[in-house]
Amino acid sequence: MSAAHGNPNGVSTQPFGDTPLGGYRIPQVLRSGAGTTHPADVYGSVGVIVLDPVSGDAEVAQDNGRTGLLIHAGRQVATPTPLPGHLRPTNGCIRILEPDLAALIQAMRDNAFLFPGGVTVQVGSAGPAGITDEDVDDGDPPDFNGTPILP
Repeated sequence: MSAAHGNPNGVSTQPFGDTPLGGYRIPQVLRSGAGTTHPADVYGSVGVIVLDPVSGDAEVAQDNGRTGLLIHAGRQVATPTPLPGHLRPTNGCIRILEPDLAALIQAMRDNAFLFPGGVTVQVGSAGPAGITDEDVDDGDPPDFNGTPILP
């Protein structure tokens, strides 16, 4: 998808590239699913975590006009035992399994004294390889409108 949008090598600091490495602040968590701007099939149904770049390539990407990324679920192979390798790629967001995202959001709720802004995420090297799906075009940047779950 990055090539179709003028970024043939998926350079992370450019739109539609890989997830930029670096530090992010988490300003809010938005609702996802029915009745929101983040449909469950694309983003999952437990919410989306908004990432605000603060350091590293993430900050460079923001300076280049790449205005934000999300941690979300959605778009995975239907199976009774989902694995990280069943997840479809994104346009630079971080997609994780829905139960893992639910646990992460719950941990943020349980530690509300750290949130918002006191929590940072460090994005490092790639995890397990996922399924290649060049038809995925969730937009870059994704939609940040919606109803907050947190704060």
